[in-house]
Amino acid sequence: MAAFRGCRYVFHCASPFFIDAADPQAELVDPAVRGTRAVMAAAAANKADVRRVVLTSSCAAIKGCKPAPPKEGSTYSEADWNETSTVEAEAYWVSKVQAERAAWEMAGQHSVDLVTILPEFIMGPLISTRIDGTSMGYMKAWVEGKAQSGAPVFADVRDVARAHILAAEAPAASGRYIVAASHTTPAAHISAALQERFPEYAFEDGEAGEPQPSINNSRVQRELGLAITPVRETLQDMAATLIALGLAQPKRQT
Repeated sequence: MAAFRGCRYVFHCASPFFIDAADPQAELVDPAVRGTRAVMAAAAANKADVRRVVLTSSCAAIKGCKPAPPKEGSTYSEADWNETSTVEAEAYWVSKVQAERAAWEMAGQHSVDLVTILPEFIMGPLISTRIDGTSMGYMKAWVEGKAQSGAPVFADVRDVARAHILAAEAPAASGRYIVAASHTTPAAHISAALQERFPEYAFEDGEAGEPQPSINNSRVQRELGLAITPVRETLQDMAATLIALGLAQPKRQT
């Protein structure tokens, strides 16, 4: 509780992020909810100082891997909540749903000003040499010539960081804000983006496909003035830092 004394803004970003767990309830869901409740309780105890809490939620709280149709239109928005994921099949997704719901519940109970940021799969340039994160492992595989399957929706880490600051400092900020590209990125587009930036290296061709509309990201742009970074730039900049830091070893063209 004492750690929040004198704090104007509180950013709660920590949450377990991995897919495989021996005990998903204990390793993913419980820590996410418990940590969020602790932060909200501390903010409530220091309301004289804390003006706003900004919580890093996720688009996992909006939709699961096999989601129900969007509530509004053809793309998912802040109005949607993930009601299909289960602890047995998609524990990480459940952890984000339950943690955000707990935050909103406590914000209402204690009159704490809360704003939540909901990124998709976060990518972008690194400032650390750690390579144990899910995002880093994903891009490392691409850089080292192993194409990954699927067509994710990406978020640029720089956009996510800016969104947190804007959400804290903009007096009118409220509710939930999605921070993500609006479309999926097929694997073939990922390999093409890397090949364009690094013609001297060989990248495995990704599976063909066309980008599909998925996310309505208009609210954060309209209300907070956030400009969404193009996905190609996000991927290229992340690969560049992995190579520059010696964390990935691409194969040269033969």
